Amino acid sequence: ARLREEGFHMVATEAALEEAGSQAWAEAAENASVLARMSPRGKARIVDLLREERRLSQGRGGGEEVEGVGGSGGRVMMVGDGGNDVGALAAADAGLALRPAVVGEAEMGDYDFFDDDDAAKRWSEAQKKKALEEHAIAQRISQEQSAWLKAELDRRAALPAEGRSMGELMALMKEFRRRVQAAKEEDV
Repeated sequence: ARLREEGFHMVATEAALEEAGSQAWAEAAENASVLARMSPRGKARIVDLLREERRLSQGRGGGEEVEGVGGSGGRVMMVGDGGNDVGALAAADAGLALRPAVVGEAEMGDYDFFDDDDAAKRWSEAQKKKALEEHAIAQRISQEQSAWLKAELDRRAALPAEGRSMGELMALMKEFRRRVQAAKEEDV
């Protein structure tokens, strides 16, 4: 706390906290300005530590709501993308999920991030749209390749028997696989 008052900021990563031990987690929860490279489990652990410190602080008579973090008695807020940090968002007193997959679909100003129902609807619509686009691509590739294979088989069926060896059939299948892969790469 003294270092923060002097203008210093504590920055910690989950790997550093794991290496330093459980006391380091408690100190980071109380004093860190930035916690980076945290797994979903690590994020939830920090939120739990902050809430526990607040509960203990209130038990010591420090229950008034004041600004700050750690043992100050303040509220715990978690901001995340809403993907792998759902546990920490739910455990906090206030959780703000930004959902970046939806943000990419339009301008930031188009969204009210505090309307969770509206954000969930946009998220669902964006995922559905993406799935439909991918399905359409796969269906087009399948139709094109099926048409090519049918035409090639019909052409080869018209050849005399000596022109339809097993080696040629294997070559045909190899070419079919190559064309499918090329079509997939073209659409990616």
